[in-house]
Amino acid sequence: MAADAGIPLIVAGDLNAPRSSWGYVEDSLKVAFICKAIQDNLMLYTITYPGFLTRLGDSVTGPSTPELSLVAYGGKSSRRNMGEDLGFDHLTISMTLHA
Repeated sequence: MAADAGIPLIVAGDLNAPRSSWGYVEDSLKVAFICKAIQDNLMLYTITYPGFLTRLGDSVTGPSTPELSLVAYGGKSSRRNMGEDLGFDHLTISMTLHA
């Protein structure tokens, strides 16, 4: 893995898998499987924070955080909502690896 070679790794994406701590009503089986696999096998750490809403709500669902950000890095990392939607229902985020 990149982190074993001292190379920081960032993995980010929209899972389309509901999780209650990300603003959804309930957890899906898909997200439980994905989160367990990430923690057990990939040695990545999530920097997706509950209450850090990155998707605007609509008439069916409220605001949520469907994007998952993961890092393999020995230092401190963070992510920030940029507050820009670029015409979509998802807000842009910025991820930083601190020295």
